[in-house]
Amino acid sequence: MKYRNVSGFGIKRLMFACILFMLAPVLTNGQDLPVITADGPLQFCEGGSVRLTASAGYTAYIWSNGASSRSITVTKSGTFTVTGTRNTGIKRTSLPVTVFVSPFPEPEITVLGSTQICEGEFVILDAGPDYQSYKWNTGAGTRRIQVSKGGTFTVEVTNEFGCRGTADPVRITAHPPPAKPTITQEGGLLTSTPSIRYQWYRDGFAVPGAVDRTYQPAEPGTFTVEAVNVNGCSAFSDPFDYFRAQTTISIPPIVAMPGEEVTIPVFSEVEKYIQDVDLSGFSLRLRFKKHVFYPTDGTLFTDDDSMRTLIISGTYESGTDTLVAIEGLALWSHLERSDIEIVEFSWTTDFIRAPLTDGEIIMALCDEGGTRLYLGGNQLTLSQNRPNPFNSSAVISYELVEEGETSLRVFDRLGRSITTLVDDYMLPGRYEVRFDAAGLPSGTYFYVLTTPTQQRIRHMRLVK
Repeated sequence: MKYRNVSGFGIKRLMFACILFMLAPVLTNGQDLPVITADGPLQFCEGGSVRLTASAGYTAYIWSNGASSRSITVTKSGTFTVTGTRNTGIKRTSLPVTVFVSPFPEPEITVLGSTQICEGEFVILDAGPDYQSYKWNTGAGTRRIQVSKGGTFTVEVTNEFGCRGTADPVRITAHPPPAKPTITQEGGLLTSTPSIRYQWYRDGFAVPGAVDRTYQPAEPGTFTVEAVNVNGCSAFSDPFDYFRAQTTISIPPIVAMPGEEVTIPVFSEVEKYIQDVDLSGFSLRLRFKKHVFYPTDGTLFTDDDSMRTLIISGTYESGTDTLVAIEGLALWSHLERSDIEIVEFSWTTDFIRAPLTDGEIIMALCDEGGTRLYLGGNQLTLSQNRPNPFNSSAVISYELVEEGETSLRVFDRLGRSITTLVDDYMLPGRYEVRFDAAGLPSGTYFYVLTTPTQQRIRHMRLVK
């Protein structure tokens, strides 16, 4: 076989082509591709940027966004590649690089309730889920906060990329409650101090339909009223015990000598609203030690061991404060005193409250061995005041039969000391003293004369 040599041109071209064919896998296995490097994180917040730079060794660069420089500055999310051209004309494209630009979070505060609250109430503010951290202007670091005071509230949140956003402020207004209402009673009617709206309660439960300033209960009980102002805030009154009227039933202290005739008065002091009711009748039970007093006026009684119980019923007489006066005899016994307990009292008229004040009977006994300086033939006497009833002053006369410390004192019907008319060492004889009641209210009063061994008591009526 013969070969034809044409200046060796054909052979050289054939050899070069073979070399390129053998090198092709090496030039395309990725080791010859442009490499993109970044000067910072590929994930950042809006407003930030990252600079992407292609590796050197290329005569020209074309980026996927159209840029033709070796480096580009990226401010938006996207996937970027670069194609580099060698001086041989060969082009190679890099592996892709993804940039993510996170928007700033835009939190929104949700008010779980109302932006208008009353002092003492609270509302929940919620900044929403899916944030890495929370920072309220109150200093709290939780998603939700509880607000009980008025003010402006905002929160800064941070997302998973470290981007921060601040919510629009929310204004919470805390309104004061109305003034604490006060309940007054006039007859059978309850009245609240003024407000915008009302709700009445009996024994802690709302009374249906009782929403006016005034309310007339159908039965007694403990009532409160809720007053609501223009902002919907409320305040409650103190509990108020409702009754149609009130009278205080009391027995004064009684001092008696053994064998002396004694009167035990039971008084009724009118205190409230009595003009609006009919005090037609009453029933009463008194209890005391049976060895100190025996009724002689026909009052019914029962005895039980050492105690005696008087059973009394009667009719109220308008214009007097004495319900009943039990006549009887002070007994000789070893006892020096006994309580007179008001075991039970009731008016026949409903809804009348009657607080009770017990009395006592004291036996004026002489201690063995005591000094007794009597003026023979005379008698200890305490006369009824003159006049009686009286308006502003009265004269009280008394006669002493023994020498010694003597006192004459005035008490109200509850046993409270009003004044001392006499307090001195005195000789037997007749005396009188004037009692000035100018500053006292109308009612029944007692004056008690006490000598070393004896005591006398009378009551007088002041009418103004």
